Amino acid sequence: MLMQVNNNGVISFLAAVSQFNSYSFPVADGRPIITPFWADVDTRKGGTLSYREVLRFAQDDGIFLAADDIIRASFVDMKFFLSSWMFIATWDSVAFYGASNQSAARNSFQAVMMTDGRYSFAIFNYRDINWAAGGSSSPAQVGFNAGDGVNYYSVPGSRTAAVVDIETTSNIGVSGRWVFRTDNSNIKGLASTTSGV
Repeated sequence: MLMQVNNNGVISFLAAVSQFNSYSFPVADGRPIITPFWADVDTRKGGTLSYREVLRFAQDDGIFLAADDIIRASFVDMKFFLSSWMFIATWDSVAFYGASNQSAARNSFQAVMMTDGRYSFAIFNYRDINWAAGGSSSPAQVGFNAGDGVNYYSVPGSRTAAVVDIETTSNIGVSGRWVFRTDNSNIKGLASTTSGV
């Protein structure tokens, strides 16, 4: 399946998402999307967007071990989870559209998608979230949308000014980290247990 990392804080499947103004979920346009922070990001004012696909080999095992530990601690029925593929997208120190200069407020956030071939998960990491919207756009949408108008999950505070506090919230008891199981249509966003990972 074609995957696109969009500048606006969206990872989309099947087609790019050019809309800078986030929509409320559910969005029934046929495009599944993962939205770590769908907002009016403008990297022309500084900051970077980077992404990479990683397969599990001995030289990359450290990042897999750390991510696997997060999944095992978050979902008690996944105590033997061992990922084999990972995709990491990072928006680092990005400004918003309409920012006046290089010293404008910046956001840093990341999405990590991973699978063992059977079970799939997404981890959203947040650091230094200083703006919720850019220009005249709506505050950011955070979550998932299957594109079918039925299956979606919107993180509490999405599309409100409160989304700027996402770096202090969590669904697993670790500030700035949200973890979701994404391999079926019923996206699970609540952890079965919490841990200090």
